[in-house]
Amino acid sequence: MYKLPPAVEYHFTGLSGDNPLNFVTPYKEQSAKRRNDFVIGWITHIAPLVELPDSKHVQFISNQGQIPSRSIPRRFVKKALSRKMPFFDAMKIIFSIKKFSKKDFPVISNSVPVQEACIKTYKLSRDKCSVIPRGIDTEFFSPGERLFSSEKPKILFAGNVSPAKGIDDLIDAVLLIEMSVEIVLCGKCDEKYLESLKNAIKSSCSDHSISFPGPISQNDLLLQYRSCDLFVFPSHSEGMPKVLLEALSCGCAVACSDIPSHKEVVTHGYDALVFPVRSPEGIAFAIKKILESREKSDILRKNARETSINNFSRNHEIQSWIDILRKRRLSWHS
Repeated sequence: MYKLPPAVEYHFTGLSGDNPLNFVTPYKEQSAKRRNDFVIGWITHIAPLVELPDSKHVQFISNQGQIPSRSIPRRFVKKALSRKMPFFDAMKIIFSIKKFSKKDFPVISNSVPVQEACIKTYKLSRDKCSVIPRGIDTEFFSPGERLFSSEKPKILFAGNVSPAKGIDDLIDAVLLIEMSVEIVLCGKCDEKYLESLKNAIKSSCSDHSISFPGPISQNDLLLQYRSCDLFVFPSHSEGMPKVLLEALSCGCAVACSDIPSHKEVVTHGYDALVFPVRSPEGIAFAIKKILESREKSDILRKNARETSINNFSRNHEIQSWIDILRKRRLSWHS
């Protein structure tokens, strides 16, 4: 549940974002009740709102949290051809995005890789783009008592359990390790894929084990962070992964792939160990290095917590947004 001050209105329409024109009617209804100073959202979602009569005195700010598709026009044309939206809607959205990209509205990304992808995809002017790193609640996600005990070292992954997240790489890496470990996968997962992962462990004739709590609450996830010996995030591509920031904030010993967004967050050997993406051998090396050295693990845990507080706290993100809004408001009225 969002707790927002009176000056901020948060509207959840429940409508699909697959067709951004779905937001036009709710936006008009809300604008009729109260004048908007700012409208914040993804470019694809807010671009169709810019040309509306109700938007003449509104400042639009794009908040990009994911790496966009390489070709936005192709994406919407495909939807039209597959009859997921009217062809006229697709053309209208494409033209509104092109118009938005040429206007002087700021585009805020949550990581440098996301920003660079947006500049390329939307053909944006670099001087109107900036980065505000994602912030998390460092008071909630904090080190604490380990409540879940295990005879084996516990390796935790959180997120969508899928090949794109490097889960196959993680399983292959564990099979290279002689020390018996427990893999805990928290998040959504296709049943057939999960069964294939369990079979891979079983057929290896090893003492490794795998458990799947599934999608769990924030409170339960916090307990998992606090109870793991190691958090591994081998994803192949990310914008700014929230779970990585949460694990750091909880003081986990972290090992992650060397994709740009991860290297923007951690420093190899200081607050995490970084391994080559798609490399089971690299993952196995990082796991063994952390599990075999209590001293190394303790150093990583301490520095991980400091990195989170200093660079990725929610207060830091909020203050950055306040500065942006104040600057835009002053420039609008000058």
